[in-house]
Amino acid sequence: MDRPLYYSPGVVDIADVQAMRGGSRVVKARTSLYLEGWPLQEYLTLYDGWAFSYRVLPGGTRQILSFLIPGDDLGPEALADDRLPYSVDAITDCTVCHFPLAAMRAHVTEHTALCCKAIKKSRDRQMNLARHLSEVARRPAFDRVAYLIADLRARLLARGLMRDDEAMPFPLRQAHIADALGLTAIHVSRVFSELSDSALIEREGRTLRILDADRLHRIYRGGGEPVTWA
Repeated sequence: MDRPLYYSPGVVDIADVQAMRGGSRVVKARTSLYLEGWPLQEYLTLYDGWAFSYRVLPGGTRQILSFLIPGDDLGPEALADDRLPYSVDAITDCTVCHFPLAAMRAHVTEHTALCCKAIKKSRDRQMNLARHLSEVARRPAFDRVAYLIADLRARLLARGLMRDDEAMPFPLRQAHIADALGLTAIHVSRVFSELSDSALIEREGRTLRILDADRLHRIYRGGGEPVTWA
């Protein structure tokens, strides 16, 4: 299971890191956690709630890069860079843990194993973004949405945030999905209707139940390996 960078039993003393934590704060839904180019002062991890990272492209369109769930670091690149090349907004009300950035950087530098973990997390993030691009660039809309649903479910299961036999939390709006997958909101609505009519999913409010996981995962994989989108 992927954990926040600071959670590294056997590598660092968790109590020491917790003592370094500046605290936590609640951020309301649809509020910016970070805006592209802001000077960084803190290292943030998502304790509760959902968020997303994105860039605003020339012309004002938005491209969502990743969806963040509890346990994600909001910007692991902060360990090396003074500014992030993307923004982060809350989808739901979120609880965010914050650490003084200078202290976190010093702590990572002092522990070789933790430094290696930070490098690996950054590398994995870049690889996953590249895989996501390949998934959505050349696949039909139906496959793209199936990919997103199956991938989010896999991440939630791996984090212990849901059981295999229960509906998954799904607070994403059509605009979120559209901006992540290169579709229009109307197209997303049609795909969800098709997924429902095909007896693949059942959506109610902010939850989504997969009715035929094997068939959905066959569409999602497309003959390849699953990816983790974070």
